[in-house]
Amino acid sequence: MNRLALITGAGQGLGFALAEKHLALGDEVYALTRRHTEQLTNLARQSERLHVHRCDIASTQSVNEAMAALLARGQRLDFLYNVAGLYAQEDRVSLADTDLDGGLRMADVNGVGLLRVTKAALPLIGEGSLVVNITSEAGSITNCYRSYEYMYCLSKAAANMASRLLSNELHLVGARVVCIHPGWLRTQIGGERAKNAAHSIEASKSAEDIVGIATRIGDIPPSWLFMQHDGTLLPW
Repeated sequence: MNRLALITGAGQGLGFALAEKHLALGDEVYALTRRHTEQLTNLARQSERLHVHRCDIASTQSVNEAMAALLARGQRLDFLYNVAGLYAQEDRVSLADTDLDGGLRMADVNGVGLLRVTKAALPLIGEGSLVVNITSEAGSITNCYRSYEYMYCLSKAAANMASRLLSNELHLVGARVVCIHPGWLRTQIGGERAKNAAHSIEASKSAEDIVGIATRIGDIPPSWLFMQHDGTLLPW
């Protein structure tokens, strides 16, 4: 279909699954990953439409270097998926035991990282482009039930605000922004508890749902900015 997708965090988990889905649709994919993985390397061998670049979204220099080839190409992005994120199991504690200084990297990666990538991609974002930010229900202030995970929730609330601001700005050039909660993924970030939990979800299924939203975004009301992978609207 000759569409172009840029995906961060593509080395494993949800990012890798999104890359697979778009390749299966005939799209071209630029995959950014902090480290090369065997599964992504093997997928690149199978498809010349997959281009892999190393990228740490916590570093502006790394983002700019990873984006150089894509920017030189100059083709408008159809999809930008900001998937790369960080979760620390040690954050599952009360405030008294929370390492606030140590948690700042999580806030930087999850809250600011998507802005670094989107900023670098701005020349390629225009009429019809869609930015999909993978955030979390943990960033919902209205639905907050936790009394722990301070830095993770803070980082995801920041990602949601970043998405809202981006939506306001990119609307001026005819692009859209949505932030999506992918579900409790049975991945490394999801952790051991997710593996056998009844309400957790495989990354491939979440990716299928998310690509479904992205490819039919015209059917979704413009006011719907924060939703679950199944299309259910979430409160801020």
